[in-house]
Amino acid sequence: LDPATNNVTVSWAKPANTTPEKYRVSYSSNGGSSWSTAVETTNLNHTYSNLAPGTYSVRVRAYFGGNGTWGNYTTVNSVTIANPTNPVQNLNATLIDGIKGDVNVTWAAPSAGSVSKYSISYSSDNGTTWSTAVETTSLSYSYNGLTTGTYIFKVKPYYSHAWGNEATSNSVTVINATGASISNLAYKYVKNTV
Repeated sequence: LDPATNNVTVSWAKPANTTPEKYRVSYSSNGGSSWSTAVETTNLNHTYSNLAPGTYSVRVRAYFGGNGTWGNYTTVNSVTIANPTNPVQNLNATLIDGIKGDVNVTWAAPSAGSVSKYSISYSSDNGTTWSTAVETTSLSYSYNGLTTGTYIFKVKPYYSHAWGNEATSNSVTVINATGASISNLAYKYVKNTV
């Protein structure tokens, strides 16, 4: 099992005193209730790539060309692929313009695993509610025109078949004056007596 890529390699030895013409390999993710479409190979190993998280059993049988028959299946011990857990690293929110409400969020890729995209969202109430998530393939995202408030941001990576753990940034405070109007405007007339 390669946890970074969700690849599972199964290997076996040929039966004693005979050389099969080929082998048939398949896997089950539901305890053997059903099996994947069998793959035939002349090798003594086979690799399944990018499997979804779950517990898998793999079975192998040999084909004896001399008499045209398949041998019995042999099932290997089960292997479990866990959901990815590695969050992004070095998540940081930088206030670019506190008046206009411009914030840049940056991060580094997780320490292990192959990530295809990231999800980012923000909260202005200390994590009680979050904005609709935005997805990106880059390691940064910029928000413009945020309204007045204190914001935190969360980012989570997407692996082959599942989302990883999220990370939460530092907070930044926006004082957005864009479009603000002046209130209680008044004038005073002073008579010139000269």
